[in-house]
Amino acid sequence: MENRKLVVNADDLGLAESVNRGIAETIEMGVVTSASLMVNTHACDDAIRRLRYLRALGKSVSVGLHFNIVMGPPLSDCASLVDERTGEFLPLHSLIWRCVARKVNLDDVRMELEAQLERAANLLAKISMRVTHIDSHRHAHVLPGIFELVLRTAKEHGITHVRHPYETHPLPRSTRAVVASKLLRTILYKQRPMDDVSFAGIGAMASPTFQRDIAQLLGDLPPGVTELMVHPGYDSAELAAVDDYRAAREREVYALISPRLRERIQELGVELTHFGAEPTTPSTAQTA
Repeated sequence: MENRKLVVNADDLGLAESVNRGIAETIEMGVVTSASLMVNTHACDDAIRRLRYLRALGKSVSVGLHFNIVMGPPLSDCASLVDERTGEFLPLHSLIWRCVARKVNLDDVRMELEAQLERAANLLAKISMRVTHIDSHRHAHVLPGIFELVLRTAKEHGITHVRHPYETHPLPRSTRAVVASKLLRTILYKQRPMDDVSFAGIGAMASPTFQRDIAQLLGDLPPGVTELMVHPGYDSAELAAVDDYRAAREREVYALISPRLRERIQELGVELTHFGAEPTTPSTAQTA
């Protein structure tokens, strides 16, 4: 039987200092092996400081770009993605409608992606790290037209993994998770992934039984490499001002640092890894 490997990737690094703290703890004391960095947020510099500390401890972790075009200020002049009244990105629902109406200028998307990649690369270079993968806040990178552009840009930069959030064995535990999982499966049905890395995690979001759900997901892992998306962190006034996913983050922290979860991984013979450690395998999936 082919080995099963798991990348536990913490999204939203840089969203708030309390989120950064939770992610750092799950890397230092738990099973998180990878993180995705937001670079247009106030807590980005704090995130880099925490990564520097983890590096000093000898922790091996991959860091990708959490491409963000749904909140906060842009790093480029990308008018079709921005609310004229605020100068900040449109929220996800507005961006979706603008994409459907073909009012998003893909040159704007590419310009902003390049700007965020450049900033991420420069910040990580200061601590001898590099951008290993790309995903996005609220999965905005999978919207029509945008996904193909992100894939092309990633290849141009030598980045070999772009998240393809299509769950083959979803565990929907809430209305939010059901809607998100079905929507993403619909959008991605005909989108060919960049590589053969499987994906899991949407169904466990906001679940009151997060640790049990993750234990179940681990038992269903397919052969090869799987990315498990998680969102650990601590609640705070800073987080409340920008995001409504709050109390559930703390449950994730406690689950991800639990010795029982690490024991479960070992019992199943699953190998923890990260994107920087894995040679990439081009996708063998066929476009439907």
